[in-house]
Amino acid sequence: VRPEEVVGPPIRGRKIVYVGDTAPSEGIIEFCRGADLLIYDSTFAEELSSKATENSHSTAAQAAEVAKRAGVKKLVLFHISPRYEDASLLMQQASRIFPETILAEDLLRLEVPPRA
Repeated sequence: VRPEEVVGPPIRGRKIVYVGDTAPSEGIIEFCRGADLLIYDSTFAEELSSKATENSHSTAAQAAEVAKRAGVKKLVLFHISPRYEDASLLMQQASRIFPETILAEDLLRLEVPPRA
């Protein structure tokens, strides 16, 4: 699926991008370019990057690298594997690359101000 097949032209306001169940790619980076908020699949820690690739998922560090390269304002890590009872390792790995990172949690609410 290509972005132009499922999304319309950009409109002034906010750009929020939700990326689930995918490995990073140049196309994903372009699609995320300039987002105000990027919500990104972060299933594994970096130590399991090969497992992430095999299963078409991403690591938290890969999510952060996408956010950095795409020039987004804020990254939200979600879809964390249940193997991580404490997701602080994933947060550390991501925030070293992209400091404006937060971890999704049930009922999390974020305000994304409109662009000027």
